[in-house]
Amino acid sequence: MKFLSVLNARSIWLFDTSDLNPQGKYIFPANAQWLKEKYNFVKIPANIAEVNENGGLPFLGGSFTTKDGTVVSINEMTIYNDGIIVNGRSSTRHTDEFMEAALSGIAKEFDLPYSTAMIRIKQNLSEIRIQLDYPLTNINPQLLGFCNKLSSYRRDLPPFEFTGVNFAVDKTGIPSKPHDFSIERQINTPFSENRFYSKAPFHTDEHITLVAEFEAEFLAPPKSAEQATGVPN
Repeated sequence: MKFLSVLNARSIWLFDTSDLNPQGKYIFPANAQWLKEKYNFVKIPANIAEVNENGGLPFLGGSFTTKDGTVVSINEMTIYNDGIIVNGRSSTRHTDEFMEAALSGIAKEFDLPYSTAMIRIKQNLSEIRIQLDYPLTNINPQLLGFCNKLSSYRRDLPPFEFTGVNFAVDKTGIPSKPHDFSIERQINTPFSENRFYSKAPFHTDEHITLVAEFEAEFLAPPKSAEQATGVPN
């Protein structure tokens, strides 16, 4: 497997954002301006009524310096009544780190009672682009046979191929629906390039590791006894 790029690294922290300002201090737009200057946001809401289609206050095009000195992009931070969503392009570790730094910093600047205990749920969404070394049909040789059967029904089309796998949890009764773990063909890309899109409800580094493990366990051809031991049969 070859890792190509991070498409999105999202942190979702669910909590009552009004708990940050329990006495209703008049801090807008000063707090928005502080965030703009601290994290270099290109666009911030002009007033608290300037919400997006989902009712969130969007801050766009920022940056953040991590603890190790890496400057990363913060594509968007959106503040809702029931939480905050941050999208970046480097790692969910970085968007989580940004979230903690931003909340702690603004609480200190405006004397607000932030604590990590306020956060009810933390979720991540990692989206990456990869190139696999082996075809997905290696999961089971019978898949190739079934693809050939599908193709026999429509000989006017290019051959059918097995294009994706998906793993999910039973979301019944779960208030915050976790994303699935999936690997699927990259759209608008020739199959011959073997490029795939993958998403997962894990940290970005965990996600990359899991895709590599999936390929090694299910797609790579089995080693012969000689390859496995280094001793000729």
